[in-house]
Amino acid sequence: MKGTYILQSTRARFNKSEVDPTCRILLCNYAEETMLHILLECPGLDIVRKPILSDIKYEVNLLSCKATKLWDEHSLEEQVNIITDCTSLYTCDRMQAERLEGVEFQCKRLIFSLHNERYKHLKLSDKTP
Repeated sequence: MKGTYILQSTRARFNKSEVDPTCRILLCNYAEETMLHILLECPGLDIVRKPILSDIKYEVNLLSCKATKLWDEHSLEEQVNIITDCTSLYTCDRMQAERLEGVEFQCKRLIFSLHNERYKHLKLSDKTP
């Protein structure tokens, strides 16, 4: 997901033919499909995202100490960066390193689940006339 995942917005920038950067997921079809949109905003992926994001929030909040912020204190861009690379939360504390494994697991779970759901929606939209 860190720069190599092909989204509609990426295809629109680099494809010579006209490609619409709008999200093609059912229940959405209104916003530009960016990493932020897919990971945190797309209403068509809420059913998959919400429970896992709740687990990520819990794990990040377990890590909180003087050096780190709670999940909701991070901007949306910071949240995307945490989901795609949670090592930014590491502050050289052995106990925290073990807890970071929980964050990493949940982030991988979210990305995998969103990818599968997105793929299903794209396959369905390809079959729709």
